[in-house]
Amino acid sequence: MAVNLLCAKCYTTRRLRVKKCSCGHTQVKFKVRVKTPEGKGLIKQVPTLSLAKKVELKFQSQSVLEGIGIYRAPVLDDVWKRYLKHARLQKNTWDADEVRWLHHIKPKLSSYLNLKMDKVTPGMMQDILDGMNKTHKTATRKQVLQLINRVYNWSIKQKLCHGTNPCQSVSIPKLDNRVAENLTPDEIERLIGVLAGDKNKRASLVVLFALYTGKRRAETLGAYLAGYRLGFRHSDLQRHQK
Repeated sequence: MAVNLLCAKCYTTRRLRVKKCSCGHTQVKFKVRVKTPEGKGLIKQVPTLSLAKKVELKFQSQSVLEGIGIYRAPVLDDVWKRYLKHARLQKNTWDADEVRWLHHIKPKLSSYLNLKMDKVTPGMMQDILDGMNKTHKTATRKQVLQLINRVYNWSIKQKLCHGTNPCQSVSIPKLDNRVAENLTPDEIERLIGVLAGDKNKRASLVVLFALYTGKRRAETLGAYLAGYRLGFRHSDLQRHQK
């Protein structure tokens, strides 16, 4: 660990006692370098020697803490942004995660987003879910908990967070999906009649296809027809990869 002079012209470093750079330039900055026990280099450039010594002391304190297994926890919102970059490359449904975070999680976590991740407790997570009980469906509450849990687990695997996952101690909302609202035969006939007269033929065909095949919305919109045999009422569908 050291504080060195950094030439503002040729960017070469030299010891503090060496007054003049080999290039003859006199304007300098101060470069602070500290190596952690894990071999990671911490480097920062500052304009004054007094500030360099403060930065060096801060780096040394951080290095000592990491040497005994104590790490600074990141902020939850910062980790989410890094997770989203990863999800965009690895997940087909990253956009659903982003919508869920912006519309359901971020407003509810507004008072916790700038907290260190090790300061977020299971009680905070439980209060958020309980507060959504009257305004959101059970499926939404469950998805919120699952996404926060996924972000925590990812950060722990990436060694960004060294604490525990508060979602592990939160009870997952029970989802009763056995109740379904089905259309009556009369309602189906009226729907087919409306679709037959609709000017947007493409949208009408999509709805009719879902109606006749029983495919869900994501399956219908994310699939393309590889083969369809009307006489046998059989379709071969393959999911479109984004």
